[in-house]
Amino acid sequence: MTGGVRYITFTISFGLLVDMAAYGLMVPVLPFRLESIGYHNIPAKSSYLIAAFALGLIVSSIPIGIFGEMVKARKTPLLFCLVFLAASLILFWLSSSFTVLIIARLLQGVSGTGIWTLGLALICDVVPEERIGVIMGYVMIGWSIGAVGGPLAGGLLYDSLGYHSVFVFALILTALDFTMRLMVTDKQSADKTDPTRQEIAGRMSPSGETARAMEPLPSTSLGLLLDMPPTKTEEAADLAAKNKQQSHLALISPSSFVTTAKPPSATQALLSLLSSPRCWTLFSIIFVLGFCFGGLLDSGMTILVHARYGLNSRGAALIFIGAVVPSFGSSPLAGHFADKCGARWPVVVCLVLGTPFFGLISMEGSLSTFIIWIALTGLFIMGIAAPIMQDLAEVVKVTPGLGYAHVYGIFNMVYSIGALVGPLCVGGVMERTGVEKGWRIASLICTALCAASILPAWLLIGSTPSLPIATVASTVAPTHKSSSVQCPPSVLSSTKNSPV
Repeated sequence: MTGGVRYITFTISFGLLVDMAAYGLMVPVLPFRLESIGYHNIPAKSSYLIAAFALGLIVSSIPIGIFGEMVKARKTPLLFCLVFLAASLILFWLSSSFTVLIIARLLQGVSGTGIWTLGLALICDVVPEERIGVIMGYVMIGWSIGAVGGPLAGGLLYDSLGYHSVFVFALILTALDFTMRLMVTDKQSADKTDPTRQEIAGRMSPSGETARAMEPLPSTSLGLLLDMPPTKTEEAADLAAKNKQQSHLALISPSSFVTTAKPPSATQALLSLLSSPRCWTLFSIIFVLGFCFGGLLDSGMTILVHARYGLNSRGAALIFIGAVVPSFGSSPLAGHFADKCGARWPVVVCLVLGTPFFGLISMEGSLSTFIIWIALTGLFIMGIAAPIMQDLAEVVKVTPGLGYAHVYGIFNMVYSIGALVGPLCVGGVMERTGVEKGWRIASLICTALCAASILPAWLLIGSTPSLPIATVASTVAPTHKSSSVQCPPSVLSSTKNSPV
């Protein structure tokens, strides 16, 4: 089933792998490519190209997030994003103009925004609410594999087969990703072709909800409102009506009882997040993750292991595997606990256990000890992402007018800002103070940022997931066992105007 949870989860995870691999494949190639076409000041030029990629991510995140909620079918824009990726790879491959290279990296950033925003939103569209955390954990495995495998494969291909092989491999991955996305049966397509889903959609439409909510109360309920004991005939006649109404309430959200108020616009919903301490906390932690992994463990560690242990970029990529592979287990596990008890406990536990290891990797030691500290750092800190994504989905549930693409667009933008600021800060510190001292300073900065996130995470992040819609609806269904009838507001208002 190409519209099932498993296929879509694998497809989005593979899309994250391709996005990270396409970025990472060119990391070891950039300096040699710039030098071969006659450019000087290679480190500065390389940093400009990296910044252009991050800029493409940042400036496109919010617009694509808003657009993703305007068009409910995620499939088509996801395919267009891969067209941008293929175009960026071809431009970078064949061009020698630095301006065109910058444009290519901008396009690549825009394509990455698509999978991180619309892809994660598609996951929330098809995954049951009580499993979003654990599924997000599995999705992040693709990100981990791409982050590690991209630079490693790029170095191996460049050394073995030359410059062109890197881009041929990247385009093959892009073609596979395009094929998998093309086969996805998205929500809109399924609704058009499946008569059962069309019937459910009709029952779930606002007009259907309004019509059912405004049906007159059964005679038994009216009798209770007027303190009149119901007759046996009335009780028997109203039993079917009661069951029908309760079944309908189990299908719709309680908030749909209020149909007169116009829902907030996307802009209003996004601006409302500025007054939410919970959202500020979530996005601050996301920034810290981008800063630590983009700055310290990605760019800074490569410089350190070369200066301290004499390893090249390929050796640094092998060490980075130690930071990423443990997350294959910790990320789904943390997501599972977020589904069961909310994001607060998994995030706080991962921060408390992972923060000390940022301090430990600042100390000099043997290569084997360093790899152990790196692995334990990745085990706990990389487990934070899935609970954060689960809590963002919870924010969508309680914020009128907000969509999944909105919050994951902000997620992508904030993480990209952290991944842009991190390398600039870490590189600047290491350049001014030396590699060893700069590494210690940068590691302690990351330690302080993670430690400062613990208390806000405990106080402000969601503690328990929201109740499923059917559960909430059943608690507000009308009942004859209580002397006070619990009814939708629209029903109560209709009885006030009743001739009875």
